[in-house]
Amino acid sequence: MKTKPITEYSKEALENIGTYIQLNDWEKEPIIKKITFYNFTDLMCSISAILEAIEIIGYDGQQDNRTTCANLASVARKMLPNEELAFMDRLLIKRESTKDDFITIKNM
Repeated sequence: MKTKPITEYSKEALENIGTYIQLNDWEKEPIIKKITFYNFTDLMCSISAILEAIEIIGYDGQQDNRTTCANLASVARKMLPNEELAFMDRLLIKRESTKDDFITIKNM
């Protein structure tokens, strides 16, 4: 599958986000939208697309697009699999305090 780089975005879609994503009706409650990913590659592709949009807007957008970049960055940051990556660190990265806990894979 050949990919095409993102070269533009819809300002109207961002301004009218409520017509695309169901937002909470309560004024002071946080907006929560559950997003499901099939695997880490799927998640990485989604975050990568958001970061590419930020990059393009940052380089080619108008000065007033800084808020759009900040909002996209906030979404991407919230999508990062923090707990999963912390687990992978603990599973695979040997530190001075955990070196005795590691087992050679061939001995398993």
